[in-house]
Amino acid sequence: MKNLHLLLTCLMLTSVGFAQKIKLKKKDQLYVDKVYYGTLKVDETEEGNVVSLQDIDTVKVVEVRKKKMPSPIYYSDRGFEYIEVSFPTDSTKIGLKKEDLTWTRDDIIKFLAKYNVMSEGALSLEGVEEMRLDFPYEIPLEIKEMAIEEQRVFESDISIVERDYTKDIFVIFNKTIKKDMETFETHYNIIQDKKTIAKVIAEIAAEQIIGGSSDNFKPSTESDPKLYFYTLQGIPLGSLQVGKDGIFKSYLPFKEYSIEELNFNNPTDGLYERISKAIRWLINNGNL
Repeated sequence: MKNLHLLLTCLMLTSVGFAQKIKLKKKDQLYVDKVYYGTLKVDETEEGNVVSLQDIDTVKVVEVRKKKMPSPIYYSDRGFEYIEVSFPTDSTKIGLKKEDLTWTRDDIIKFLAKYNVMSEGALSLEGVEEMRLDFPYEIPLEIKEMAIEEQRVFESDISIVERDYTKDIFVIFNKTIKKDMETFETHYNIIQDKKTIAKVIAEIAAEQIIGGSSDNFKPSTESDPKLYFYTLQGIPLGSLQVGKDGIFKSYLPFKEYSIEELNFNNPTDGLYERISKAIRWLINNGNL
């Protein structure tokens, strides 16, 4: 709903980088330089909002949506986000980095108008081709390269140290950083035998944070942060989502476990206890 709110805020837009005058009439009738351009629609789907333009015959000819390319290491936990502009009647798909197009209704309209993808209420193949020349890939090349680099890390040799499962494990707070407007990351070091053996990052939604300064932010008592486990070299080992339907995921090799199956669901356990149990599991199963 928040993204939908951003997409539905303004009725009048003025282009900055070019001379076009863009205006919405009756909330969804789009005009460029006083000429009818198309009908703007915003649809909510399970994957997120889809912004579309309909032609004069109410056929969807342009769709803009957020997409995510799965990560070779994190699998479903994380991925590489980009924006896809597709033309259903032409079967063309164009991938944009988030830096290429800001996800707001205003900027989406300006972007489509800049390339003249519509002409008097009909799809313009010349405009589609112009956009395709500037952005020739269905998935941005930089996104593909990042995925290839992750795959290289995944296939690299990971040195496993023999560790004593029974020895004490200490979870030491390191720092909290603001990842973006919606998320904080709290970093922890894992100590055994007076040596740091692993790192953990707790990903916490901003509304779940309490505390007044950057050095004392912590999850609220009602929140369930998602935990990511790493070697000291930064190679991801797994994740733990606690809560009613909590899941522990091991990445090397990939396998999912319910927290009940691994006895990670003790309601009296605090964050450190949950981290310690997962670290012990990773050690016992030869992942760390």
